[in-house]
Amino acid sequence: MELSSRLIMTPHPETEDNLDLVAETALRVSDSALAVIAVPAGDGALRCRASLGVQGLQAGQEITGSDEVSRVIETGESLVARDPRLVFDDEVVEKLGSVLVCPLGHSNSENGVLLLARPVGAAAYNQAEIESSSLFGSRIGLALDLARVHALREQNLLFTDRERIARDLHDLVIQRLFASGLSIQSLRRYTLDPVAHERIA
Repeated sequence: MELSSRLIMTPHPETEDNLDLVAETALRVSDSALAVIAVPAGDGALRCRASLGVQGLQAGQEITGSDEVSRVIETGESLVARDPRLVFDDEVVEKLGSVLVCPLGHSNSENGVLLLARPVGAAAYNQAEIESSSLFGSRIGLALDLARVHALREQNLLFTDRERIARDLHDLVIQRLFASGLSIQSLRRYTLDPVAHERIA
């Protein structure tokens, strides 16, 4: 609830900052060694959007897709992979134990999934933690959606305001040009020269 409130109430949030905050909180409260937020990147692969922990992945790095992650994205239900090789590539798994795959929001949400991994040798995630992760993912997914809508609304208001200012400036420029034209025409009374009258016109 605390994290949801922070995500929704933060003024002008950056998506990457929000995801880093989610990963940091999930890593801390779950006693995990690694927290990764990844989104589908097409062709079954995932793209890392945020990563914290022992085997940190780079933002933008691709992760090979797996049946477990695909199932979570499709069903919107958390699951545990006891073998980290079922989720991560070989170069990442040497320090990892079981992996909890949690959807961030409803099924097929664009928020992607949260991947939490315990250190090698640590106890696997239990059923209570799986259920807690589902609740966490549901609430955080909703908060991320609301934060995104809020940012889009702010952006829309900004664009609308800019268009109004542009219209006002346009009208002001036309008024000044018209006033200048009237002032220039009044100069005719100061001369009888036809060439000057032609130039004034």
